[in-house]
Amino acid sequence: MIEAALLDHNAKKIDPKDTQLIMSFDTEHLGRIAVRMSIKDKNVEFLFNTNNDEVKSMVAGNSKELANALAQKDFNATKMQVNVNPSMCAIKPFLIPFLGIEDLMKIDVSI
Repeated sequence: MIEAALLDHNAKKIDPKDTQLIMSFDTEHLGRIAVRMSIKDKNVEFLFNTNNDEVKSMVAGNSKELANALAQKDFNATKMQVNVNPSMCAIKPFLIPFLGIEDLMKIDVSI
């Protein structure tokens, strides 16, 4: 299960050059992973939160692959931080009542 929300603190329209995406993943083998992605122009920062050190090591070990995938889309991964923080992984899903479906953008996802 993937939960995602695009946050724009100043307006109802999403600015693809200045926005945040918060996602949490419930996976069968890795548990829950929470990710905050901040986009500013073509620079992208990631903050991953995991439940344990093993998952942290795996996510950190794949960070170059993520950076290369972003580079192919003309984005720069400027920061990738991975923490073991079970409390952040326990964040509850939330809705975005102020955004209509027409304001959401396609997200390119590969699993």
